[in-house]
Amino acid sequence: MFGTLRALIYLSSVSNVISDGHLRGLKTVTPCADVWDVVADGHRCGSRVTWIQRNEGKSRTSAEQQVAKEYPKECGACAHTLSPTPAPSLPPGEECLCLFDVDRTLTGKQDDIQQCSKNAVTKCPDNAYGSGDLTLSELGQSIGETFCKQCYVGIVTTGDAHGSNSCERKRLEQQLNVSGKLMSAKWSGPSRDRDDRKNCENWPVESAMVAGCVDGTKQFAAQGIVNWLKTRRLNIPKKNVWFFDDRPDNVQGFIGTGMNARQISCASRNPGYETIGFCGAEKSEIVPEVGVHTCD
Repeated sequence: MFGTLRALIYLSSVSNVISDGHLRGLKTVTPCADVWDVVADGHRCGSRVTWIQRNEGKSRTSAEQQVAKEYPKECGACAHTLSPTPAPSLPPGEECLCLFDVDRTLTGKQDDIQQCSKNAVTKCPDNAYGSGDLTLSELGQSIGETFCKQCYVGIVTTGDAHGSNSCERKRLEQQLNVSGKLMSAKWSGPSRDRDDRKNCENWPVESAMVAGCVDGTKQFAAQGIVNWLKTRRLNIPKKNVWFFDDRPDNVQGFIGTGMNARQISCASRNPGYETIGFCGAEKSEIVPEVGVHTCD
């Protein structure tokens, strides 16, 4: 079934991306970690899991369960996944909005599922901060398992998500709309059609996904999305707007706006350029906490 597994080459320069404590945490995410290095018919259980994620597009949990079924003696522990943590709830009757950065928030470092074992590689190209296959962060795969499942959703990104009508954009739209709360598949912003980044202050917003806002100006696009939603008869108060981004300057831009913002990918920062994340957002970082919060 598997044929020849693609060789996985990981540079030593990223060996210190995640602290030892965080790595230990990843190793205990599911009972599958206990048999990760056990060999089943010539390949490790863990290699089989990551192969399925990459080539069949399945989630980490589904891949683990498939491997456990096919190799119950060696990899059977992979069937016993932990129950997901229930999503926190907002007061009933209140509408809310969750907005996400793309690069190193909904995504992680391209093709790296060794350092970022919760991530999943897709078959879409991604050229942000390097190049390779679009790799979804834990959050990028499971927005519907966070409190944002209750909320309308959108994107505010500096990049262009690989351009108009790209595989990346379509995949992000699919992941965002898991709860049916993405109000439009249309993109707007300076990089709607091509990479053309600009200050988003006073830039017209015509959808819930905005591309091309230079760092430090994403708060203007967030307000633009709130205003656009009003034209769709959705009046979401600023206090019920949450924005998530891996860069501190983008989060700090929300100070004084009345909206909430939180920096993510705090435990995994890019080696040599720690301004940005590495693995992207984890589900545990997506919480409805009031205020503006950076990793520091």
